Amino acid sequence: MDRLTSEGESINESMTSHHHMLATIFKEWKRLRKRNGKKSLQALDKLAEQLLLHIEIEEKIIFPIYEITFTGSAAVTPILKQQHTRIKEYLNTIRKRMPTGLGESFGLDTEFARLLDVHNATEEYAVYPWIDELVGSEENEMVFSILDSFCWNQLNRNNGRFQEE
Repeated sequence: MDRLTSEGESINESMTSHHHMLATIFKEWKRLRKRNGKKSLQALDKLAEQLLLHIEIEEKIIFPIYEITFTGSAAVTPILKQQHTRIKEYLNTIRKRMPTGLGESFGLDTEFARLLDVHNATEEYAVYPWIDELVGSEENEMVFSILDSFCWNQLNRNNGRFQEE
C-alpha cells in the first residue's frame, strides 16, 4: 500500500475512517481481554500503535492547519491535545494492568471508551470539516502526500512499527 487514503477522499472522511478502524480494534481488544491472553495483549498493542500514529498525525499535521484559522478561545486544539495526553495515560495504565487482569478494573476501560468517543466527536464535527473547508483539492492532495510520507517515514524509522517519539 502506497497511500493511506483513497483517491478523492476528504481529510474528514480519511480521519473519520481511521477513527472507525480504531473503534473496531478497541472492540476486538475488549472481546479478547476477557481471556487475558497473548491475543488480548497483541490487540492492545495494535490499538496503542494506531492511536499513537493518529495522535502524531493530528498534532504535527492536522492541528497546525486548523490553527492557522482558529486561535485563542475559538480553538479546540488545546483541549484535544490535553485529551491526547489522557489517552496515552490510559493506554499506559491499561497496558501495565493487563498481565495482572486489572486492565478493566474500576471501569478504566469504560472511562477510556468514553474519552475516545467525546474526543472523536469533537474532531469529526469541529476540526476535520473545517480543514476540508480551508484547503482546496490541490492542497488536500498535498496534505495527503505529507501524511503518506510522514507515516511511511515513521514505519521505516521504527522497523515497521509506529512508536511514540
